[in-house]
Amino acid sequence: MKAEALFWQQCTQTVTDDGSIEAQRLMDLVIATYRVHESNYDEIERSLETLLRENHVLRGNMSALSQAFDGQKKLFEIILNNLPLGLSVFDVDQRLTLSNTRFRQLFGLTQEDLTAGATKPISRPKCVVRRAPNPAGGPGDIPLQPQEAVVSVGANG
Repeated sequence: MKAEALFWQQCTQTVTDDGSIEAQRLMDLVIATYRVHESNYDEIERSLETLLRENHVLRGNMSALSQAFDGQKKLFEIILNNLPLGLSVFDVDQRLTLSNTRFRQLFGLTQEDLTAGATKPISRPKCVVRRAPNPAGGPGDIPLQPQEAVVSVGANG
């Protein structure tokens, strides 16, 4: 309720039969209203202090999680780039989203080739799929034919 409306409501509650205002009664109503609002402000202040403490704790947790994530990301990159195999991940639009060092070496790609929006035709290197020896006989190594492809790097590239 707005202050003016509340004051007029309090004034009407203190009007006597002869139309005068009972000053002591009005003062008691005004003081009671201040005390109610003061109590509300105290409660709001306590809530704000609690929220600030919780925010501080959450920021600390986020910082710790961010550091842990950065460590896991670095470990992942070390493992990925030390694999002896070329590894690549493409999205649904056939854009390269992830590749390791060996993949880039196999296809002769540079870091510039992997900037977002870049496209570069590549030929799959001649390679052979090795199968474990089959004691019953059967096909051995299967040569794969070189194929042309275009590597299109997405925004995450």
